[in-house]
Amino acid sequence: MSAATSVDIREVVFVNEQAKSAYESMPEEVRQAADARTSAIQNHRRLPRNQRQGLSGKLAGIDEVRILFDDNTYRVYYLTQFRAAIYILDGGVKKSPHDGEIPKPQIDRLVERRKAAMTHYASNEKWFEARMADRLARRAALEANDGSG
Repeated sequence: MSAATSVDIREVVFVNEQAKSAYESMPEEVRQAADARTSAIQNHRRLPRNQRQGLSGKLAGIDEVRILFDDNTYRVYYLTQFRAAIYILDGGVKKSPHDGEIPKPQIDRLVERRKAAMTHYASNEKWFEARMADRLARRAALEANDGSG
């Protein structure tokens, strides 16, 4: 995930402290799997359909990533529509009351967090674009060095 010296294409941003806390409170093995999927998303790599899918309706534009662990299904919700950043909106074990439906309070939370992410990105887009340009330059330099050895 994002670090000052990262060569991942897009920045990863937690939309708020609650989203960060939910993500970090998942079991270590789940977080490692989520980090690997996040890295793939950052770098425009595809995940299998059974691991990632776009949501629809009120949640259009949000991607859901699934991680099976210890008889539970963990979910991480991302907003990936921006060129230079992805936002983590929420994470945790999913307990659905009806056949895979997302509970209404969680839908409302995701809608609000999507709105907050869109506002944040719009006001910081130039910074994100500059960070992405820097990352791409570091990546190109690393790839050039790897090819010269």
